[in-house]
Amino acid sequence: MSIKAKAIPKALIYEMINGHPFWIFTDSEKIMIAEPGQAWKTFNWTTSFEVLEGIEMNIESLLEH
Repeated sequence: MSIKAKAIPKALIYEMINGHPFWIFTDSEKIMIAEPGQAWKTFNWTTSFEVLEGIEMNIESLLEH
């Protein structure tokens, strides 16, 4: 009997300037943000999210250009 490894999702990994990592998963089109002392946030990449105070990013908009 062989054990099959689970597929690892494809992801682009970035780190915010303020030191909090975030991941962009290309297969599922999801974004995950990790902040100390808080639950990790996961949402679709059609959603805008703040990368620095007052500066937002929207992956879907970036890919359209």
